[in-house]
Amino acid sequence: MEPARGVAGQRPLRVLHVGNIANNAYLLAKAQREVGIDALVASPHFTHVMGFPEWEEASFSIAGDQHFRGPITDVPFTSPDWFLAGSWGEIASKVGERWDPGVTPDVGGPTRIRSRMGSAFYRAWPHLRGLVVSVVPASAKPWLASSVLYWLKDSISSKADISRAVNLADILHVYGPSAGILDHVPPGVPIVATEHGTLRDFIWADLPAARATSRGFKRADRVIVTNQDCLEPALRLGIPPEHVLKSPHPTTPGPLHQARNRRSTRLERASSGAPTILIPARHTRPNPVDVGKGTSEILHCVVTLAERRPDIVFQFIDWGDFTHGSRRYLAHAGLAPRVEWLPLLSRPLLQEYMADATLVIDQLRAPAYGGLTADCLGVGVPVVTAHSCEIDTAFFGGCAPVRPAMSADEAVEAAMALLDPAFDPVDHGRVSTAWHDEHLSSDLALAASLAAYSDLAPSGAYVYPAGPGRSA
Repeated sequence: MEPARGVAGQRPLRVLHVGNIANNAYLLAKAQREVGIDALVASPHFTHVMGFPEWEEASFSIAGDQHFRGPITDVPFTSPDWFLAGSWGEIASKVGERWDPGVTPDVGGPTRIRSRMGSAFYRAWPHLRGLVVSVVPASAKPWLASSVLYWLKDSISSKADISRAVNLADILHVYGPSAGILDHVPPGVPIVATEHGTLRDFIWADLPAARATSRGFKRADRVIVTNQDCLEPALRLGIPPEHVLKSPHPTTPGPLHQARNRRSTRLERASSGAPTILIPARHTRPNPVDVGKGTSEILHCVVTLAERRPDIVFQFIDWGDFTHGSRRYLAHAGLAPRVEWLPLLSRPLLQEYMADATLVIDQLRAPAYGGLTADCLGVGVPVVTAHSCEIDTAFFGGCAPVRPAMSADEAVEAAMALLDPAFDPVDHGRVSTAWHDEHLSSDLALAASLAAYSDLAPSGAYVYPAGPGRSA
């Protein structure tokens, strides 16, 4: 096992990250381990492709896949031993092996039965999720996922297993709806919660999972906000402003800089080929707990752009629960010959496509950009996305160089401006990458977490110097 580095006379700080949404937990834990924190990631019952380390670390494409699935197969990558996937019983045992070796916990009776049920559910969950996606109407999915399936998972989760795992950590760091497990965490455990769009809409729904998540965020000692439009809801929820810290999404700088160099080389060659618009946002329909990505607006935008510029080639990613609807719509509009459907891509491979695109159109719903737009800024490719300069400035202290659009018509005009010969992509690349490195670098995400931990860690544990944090 890879040991975390510390200093003489102190053991490394132990942090258990729970809920690996979009690999935020994995990337942050990886960065923390590099500065001496013994960080583990617990990923219980998770089947989102962006919740597995392969998404960040390997180059792969999966044809004919859907938005949700289990671990990536046939990819030459092995998850590190500090990434713990499985049921809570399996996770608790792995945490105990690392942080409490030699102790055999008493897991007999009901705890053992629940652990075995949890393990069986974990193995069956990818198939159950696939059935839900293919059979249940879109309007019923939030209720089913946040009521029936939440009740089922909660019923078979062993509270003893959860306590056994988290009690060995110096700090428990939960992500998004995983804050719901805090109902089962004993008092006295220092807690940091990271929002991942959860505060935007999910916690305000009248659903069991939403209410549990809301309680979790209010219980947390510190809350890290990563989406700028979620800062106001965090304060509206009643979280004290001094407990809220602002942070970008964690990133892996190596592949991003490779894609940046790839784009610089492409622009130097001044290719005269057909303009390519990459549209990487997954295909969704809005529902009461998720505003979606604006799929309908994006499709309307594409049809109009195709009419105004017959030379454009469009690239979509084959992921999301509504890809079939998007395909039908584009085919009915006669655009099938001009649309390239890319298979589900790993993040490094997606960044390469960004580097080769003339411009990118991201989501058109939430006035805050997540990982895709942040990557576009880092690569230096122009991006059209929902955006509020006012919200941006309140969060970062400056407005990102993106083209704002909250509707199909606005997206068309923004894209046409970027396709105008007067637009200078080289100059934009310099401005974009500089803004990314100042406001969205991976070092800032690490610093925010260390600032959150600084006054929560026990006296005998080593915490790398945090530096100034950006509080609300």
